[in-house]
Formats: sequence, structure tokens, C-alpha cells
Amino acid sequence: QMWRALREPGLTERRLSQAASRHLLDRLHREKELHGHDGCVNTCSFTPSGQTLITGSDDLQIVFWDWAAGTIRQKIESGHRNNVFQARALPQSGDKTIVTCAADGQVRVMYLSESGTATKKRLAQHMGRAHKLSLTPD
Repeated sequence: QMWRALREPGLTERRLSQAASRHLLDRLHREKELHGHDGCVNTCSFTPSGQTLITGSDDLQIVFWDWAAGTIRQKIESGHRNNVFQARALPQSGDKTIVTCAADGQVRVMYLSESGTATKKRLAQHMGRAHKLSLTPD
């Protein structure tokens, strides 16, 4: 379908983009289905090492997945009081420092120990919801 769109007269950039997006979507397939949250999953990201997938949800949990095996490595209560919107591992932290933000306006950090425990603290409190994080290495 993308190639047909390329040949059509009067091709616009938008139509090309739509055709290319459709072509990409048609090539995708489901690799695994992961079950571990009791609410809507709002965030999904790989750690910098690529070994772990991190998800956050309306159930206020942060789940660390062995994505290749499709199993839960660890499940941690986020400390948020409302829907978790984003959870990301800090670059150059060995996948051990996770920053989260949520509908409660909080930005939180958790430090994961080798034993599996998490030390959590609030970094900031916004007046409204905190939807997105932007992480940059030093």
C-alpha cells in the first residue's frame, strides 16, 4: 500500500507519512503478552542495558520484567498516590536508579539494592499532574 501511495499523483507529505506508518504497523507482531498489573499500564521502557523492561500502572506498582523470558523480576510499590505515568532508569546507574512521575504531581526516585530492596523518596511535588520525564546523562 505504501508503494501505491508513492505512485499516486498529488502525493502529499501527510499521505506519504500515513502510508509509511501503515506499512510499519502491518509488519509488527506481538512478541509476548506480559501479565502483572491490576490497572492500565501507562509507561513501558527498557533500561539502558536493555536487559529489563520497566512498566508503571494505575495500580501504583512499578514492575521490572525479564522481557525475553516474559517473567516478573521484581514488583515494587511506587509510593505514588495516583496513576503512575512514567518510570525510567537513569542512564549510567547500572539500571539501579529509577525515576517516576504520576497523576499525584510527584516526581520520585527509587534506588534498588543488590538484595532487591528499594529506597524511595520524593524529589518534587507539582501543583498538577506530572506526565513526562526527561532524563539526560551528565
